[in-house]
Amino acid sequence: MFSGDFYYVVCARDTGIYVGIVSGIILMLLLYIPRGKAPTSFPGIFSLILLGLTSIPIVLDAGFSSIGVWLSSNEIRLMTGLFFGFAFSGFLSLVFFEIFTRFSSFSRLQRVRLFGEWWVLAIYMLMPIAVWAAILYLIRYFFYISAVSVFISIWFGNLVLILALNRNRTRKNAALAACIAIFSTAAEMTIVASLRLLLSSYLKIALF
Repeated sequence: MFSGDFYYVVCARDTGIYVGIVSGIILMLLLYIPRGKAPTSFPGIFSLILLGLTSIPIVLDAGFSSIGVWLSSNEIRLMTGLFFGFAFSGFLSLVFFEIFTRFSSFSRLQRVRLFGEWWVLAIYMLMPIAVWAAILYLIRYFFYISAVSVFISIWFGNLVLILALNRNRTRKNAALAACIAIFSTAAEMTIVASLRLLLSSYLKIALF
């Protein structure tokens, strides 16, 4: 992935997939939970076909590029990765909603079919384009955005694990939850520090 003459030590497709998965799950939570709903069943055949079609561009782009038929660009790689990540996050969000509905605070959520409403699917399909444009505009702040993304994604996983452990309130589970928080913080700091060193060495600039 690159911006101007600067090359980042990450793959544009991988960046798109990762950002698409994280953004897609967050979007699903925002579209359903405030309305008291939780999608816990697979979407209809039309939605499945549409999600499947959005996964085809990354296969074609990578395949044709690898055999020399097509010369892909940074923007196309990022876009195809975003569409694939968003398509995958739709199914991955079913797991998160299934976990949330097991807790008493979320048990009252109405269980519905994923993408059962056309406008939800429309927003979900248009969001990769908005995220793509935002990334291309904010790429100059790539390091800082990626650092924040690491913190948010890891602590989101921590929240799910800690809530699951606290269902049975015992000293053992409380200690385990504390260990998860401590070790994940250390992992975050290591990842961010390593990323800063790599970017500094490749870009020949100091990142503070």
